[in-house]
Amino acid sequence: KEIFYLNGKLVPRDQAKISLLDYGYLYGYGLYETVRAYGRKPFRLDNHLARLKFSGQKLGILVHPAVLRDAVKDVIKANKFPQTRLRISVSAGEGSMTPNLASCELPTMAVLAMEYAPIAPEKYTDGYKVITSGIPRNSHSPVVYHKTTNTMENMLARQGALRAGADEAIFINEKGYVTEAAGSNLFIVRNGALLTPKFEAGILPGVTRVVVFELATQLGI
Repeated sequence: KEIFYLNGKLVPRDQAKISLLDYGYLYGYGLYETVRAYGRKPFRLDNHLARLKFSGQKLGILVHPAVLRDAVKDVIKANKFPQTRLRISVSAGEGSMTPNLASCELPTMAVLAMEYAPIAPEKYTDGYKVITSGIPRNSHSPVVYHKTTNTMENMLARQGALRAGADEAIFINEKGYVTEAAGSNLFIVRNGALLTPKFEAGILPGVTRVVVFELATQLGI
């Protein structure tokens, strides 16, 4: 069984339980990061934790990067997967049934681990089929710039793509501009240049997006 981290303890997957009054469950009031680990080395963990802390400060969710960093290392060590897919989740914690963030005293912190299954090699040559989603991306929303556990719009867009025989859906904002896909940032190659939507269009500041910038600069693109 997979070993998870939950509020200070390593527990088997089937023993990882949270309160029904947890705001992450009741209202989707939480944040998360998905991290890949090569052996025991999580990729860009500090970048993920920095984004998590920044979003926590903006949305009123207490985030402890040092605690989560140790938890990630412990979970990787406990599971011993060759490559690991990690999900770091932090919610506002348990609170009153009537929505009131002040009623949440302690955050719920969890690190989940699964063995990473790499993308099939042919996907890199065959590519992905995409459609544009009919769900508009709101660039004025205070939520769209953070990786929250409330992913209903993304899930609806992805399911719509799958029903249409595609792999992924691309969001268009209220001004008619391309923003991002349901599960990834978007880049376009045009006339030898690499283009990506501006942050202000209503996109998540992706960690991999930053890596692409760095690599493109190194390669003179």
